[in-house]
Amino acid sequence: MTEQKRLIDLLASARRETLAALGDVNDLAMVYAESGWRVKDVLGHLAAWEREVLASLQAYHEQDEYTLGPEYVLDAYNEATFERRKEYDPAQCRMDWGMVRRDLQFAVQEIAPDRLDGPVCYPWGAQGTVTDLIEEVIQHEAAHLKDILAAIHLT
Repeated sequence: MTEQKRLIDLLASARRETLAALGDVNDLAMVYAESGWRVKDVLGHLAAWEREVLASLQAYHEQDEYTLGPEYVLDAYNEATFERRKEYDPAQCRMDWGMVRRDLQFAVQEIAPDRLDGPVCYPWGAQGTVTDLIEEVIQHEAAHLKDILAAIHLT
């Protein structure tokens, strides 16, 4: 199996596992009380970050770079994306979350196999490989899934 195929399969299998773990969880259930983030907001957060990763991969494919810029601050970015999406319907959040993962898989497919381990600029300004970036996406989702399940007492 090629590395490209492995990454695409990893994105697909990780999402299937997350969906299975979430089951029929109420998307309005509170996950992070201090910030007011519900399940739908966490899914929106994941979708927003995957869109940033997608932009980095698309830029890399085009021999360019994409970052959030020198003004980027993690907490401010997360709060701004929450504020933009907080009124979204839960179904809209789930749809966005699903569509961006599909787009991310297509973006990985578009990158030439010999460039998978080249230096890609990550949205937050770090550099690394496509493989490491995709694995970070998977770990990010897994960390938030763990928090969701803990918040709704399914762990």
